[in-house]
Amino acid sequence: MPIRERNCKWCFGPQDDVNVKGPNNPSMITFKDEDFHSLVRESIQNSLDAVDDKSRPVEVSFAVRSFDGMEYPSFFELKKHIEGCLEKFPVQGAPLYEPMLEYFDDDRFKQQINYLKIVDSNTIGMPYDANDGNSRFYKFIAEGVAQDQAGAGGAFGFGKNAFWSLSPINTVFVSSQTKNNEVHFAGIAKLCTHIIDGNELVSYGKYTSNGKAVLSNKEDIPETFLPKGTGTSVFVLGINNIDENALIKAVLRNFWMAIYKKKLVVKVEQKTINDAQLDELMSEYFSDENNNQKENYEYNPKVFYEIVKRAENNEDDYKIIKQPVLMNGKDCISTLYIHLKDDALGQFVFMRSQMMTIYTELRKCKRAEGVFVCDDAKGNEFLRRLEDYTHSSWLRKNYISNNFTNPIVASRALKAIDSYIIDSVNNELQLGAQDQEQIAGLEDILTITTPKGENDASKKDDVIDLENVKDKSKPKKEKTAKPKTIRQPRQIKAKFDNKGRLLSNSGGKRKKRPIKPGPVKPGTLKNKSIESEDGKKGIYAVPVTVSYRTWSQEDSDGNVWHIVRIFSDKDINNAIIHLFAVDEEGKKMGLNIEEAEGYDIREGEEFVDSTDFDDADDYSESSTKQVKNAISGVDIQANIAKTLKVRFNSNLKYSLSIDSDQIEEINE
Repeated sequence: MPIRERNCKWCFGPQDDVNVKGPNNPSMITFKDEDFHSLVRESIQNSLDAVDDKSRPVEVSFAVRSFDGMEYPSFFELKKHIEGCLEKFPVQGAPLYEPMLEYFDDDRFKQQINYLKIVDSNTIGMPYDANDGNSRFYKFIAEGVAQDQAGAGGAFGFGKNAFWSLSPINTVFVSSQTKNNEVHFAGIAKLCTHIIDGNELVSYGKYTSNGKAVLSNKEDIPETFLPKGTGTSVFVLGINNIDENALIKAVLRNFWMAIYKKKLVVKVEQKTINDAQLDELMSEYFSDENNNQKENYEYNPKVFYEIVKRAENNEDDYKIIKQPVLMNGKDCISTLYIHLKDDALGQFVFMRSQMMTIYTELRKCKRAEGVFVCDDAKGNEFLRRLEDYTHSSWLRKNYISNNFTNPIVASRALKAIDSYIIDSVNNELQLGAQDQEQIAGLEDILTITTPKGENDASKKDDVIDLENVKDKSKPKKEKTAKPKTIRQPRQIKAKFDNKGRLLSNSGGKRKKRPIKPGPVKPGTLKNKSIESEDGKKGIYAVPVTVSYRTWSQEDSDGNVWHIVRIFSDKDINNAIIHLFAVDEEGKKMGLNIEEAEGYDIREGEEFVDSTDFDDADDYSESSTKQVKNAISGVDIQANIAKTLKVRFNSNLKYSLSIDSDQIEEINE
C-alpha cells in the first residue's frame, strides 16, 4: 500500500517559560457534555455562513471513514507526544491522555484510526492569508483569536474547538477550496505542554511537510484530505462510529427551519434530511407535545415546526406577524409565528437569518408559543454581536465581551424584541375574544357587544369603544357638573374578512375621485365621481379594500393614541387612509389628526357630520365637512401588517372606521 501523507509529520515548537498549558484547556471543556450537539451547530452554521448560490440549499454530510499506518506512518508518531503529556503532568494528565493511547499501537502494520468526515457543498470555501488574522481559514485553526463583527465563526475563536473537543485525541484536519481554486490544508493537534527527549514542547502541533501550519499547494496536501471541489471538509480524528439517531436529532433541533425553508440539506451516512423528509423525521424522533425544555439540546422542535407550517397555511389560532423591530437605531423587519393555545406557557424559539435555533426561552405571554425570526441583514449582523462563542444566547454581556462599547443599544434591542412578542400576543388574544371584548389594564372598561359573522362564530368587531373621559390636562372651566358622554355598545354594520377583521370601504361601492392637482370633474362638491372612460388626465384616488383592527393606548403623559393595524393580500403603494370616529349609531365624526408618527397629515374627503357631541367642532351640524383626518404616503406590503399610530385633537378614546384609497395617475 503506497504512503499517501506526502512527507507530512508532526511539528511541535519549543515551549517558553510563560505560556505553559496544562491538560485542562477551558476553551475545550465547554463542549464536552452535549455530545454531537455543539459539533452539528458549529459545522452547519459555518457552512450556512458561506453559502454560494442562495437559490440552492447548502449540503452538509456526516460519515465515518478510516486510514492506516501503512498509508500515514508519520501520523501515528503523535503517540509519543501524548506520552510526553503524561511525562509532564503524570497525575493531572492521566484521566485525559491515558485513554488516548488506546488509539495507537506499537506495530505499524496494525495501526488504523477512524475519523468523522464533514463535507459541505454550495459554499465558497475558506480563503487563507498568513498575514491576515481575519481570513476564514486562519480563524478556523487559530485558538482564542477575536472575530470580526460580521464574520463567520465563534465570537472568541473558541467556537471551532467543538471539533477538537469531540475528537478523542484532540486532533482535527481541515481542507478547503475557494471559488478561485485556491486550496488549503491544516492538521492540528491540541494537547498540552509536554516533554520529548528532555525538551519541553508547546501544546499546539502541526501536521506538515514544510513547517508551516497551512499547506496551500495541491502537491503537498495528503491525498486523502485533498479537496475534491469548492467547499470545506473537516476531519475529526479518533471517532470510531457515530450515533446516527443522536446526530439526526441534533440536526432537527438546531436547523429544522433552514431545512423547511430549503436552505439546507443534511446527509448522515446514507440518510438524507431535506424538506421532503422533514414531516416524517419529526414524527419519528419527537412527540406532539411541548416538553417546555429550555435547552437547545432538549427542547421539542416539532411543536415549533408545526406552528410555522400551520401559520403559513392560515389555520385557526396560528398567526404570522411581520413588523420592524428597532435594533441599533435601525428598523429590522422580523417575523413572528404564534400559536394561541390555552395551556401554552409562553415558550419562544429565537433565530436569525441562517434559520438556526439560537435559544429557546419563556416570555411573559402565557396562552401562546411561537418562533421569532430576524432575517433582516442589518438585524442579523447586530444580533450576532449579542452572541457568545456557542451562539446560544442574545445577551448584553456578550455584546460587551465582543468589545462593543455602547451596551445600551443591546439592552434596547432585546427589550424591543420582548415588547414586539408580548404586545403581538396580547393583541391577538384580545382581538381573538368572541362575543365580548375587553381591554385590560385601563381604568375604564366598556364591554362591547359585537355580532357574529355569517356561519363563523369567530368573526367579531375589532373596534373598541371606551368611556369618553375628558382630557384631564385641559383647564377646568367650572365646577358645574356636566354628565359625561358615554358611547353605548353598538351593533356594527360593517363587513368582516374571514379572520373577523373589519373591512374598509365596506359601506358600499365608491368610485375613484380626483385628487389635487388633478382637474375637478363636473358635478357638485359632494359628488366628484367620474367615468373612467372619459380619457381625461389627472391624479385619482382609487378605493381599495383592506382589513383592519383598531385600539387605543394612553402614554405616560396622559395622551391618548389610536393604533390602526392594516392588512392587505396585495401590495398597495402610496395609499391615503381616512380615519373617522363613529358614534353608537354609526355616524361619522369630524376629528383633526394632530400627530401621525412618520406620515403626512392632509385633508380628507368631504363627508356628512351630523353628530352633536360636545367634543365635535362647532360647525358639525353642517351638511358637509372636511377636516384633516387623512394620512398620505402609506405603503402596505402584501401579508405584512402595517401599523399606524395617530393622536387626534381631542384626547378621548373613540371607535374608528377607515376608508382607504390608492393614488394613481391617469395620463391617457
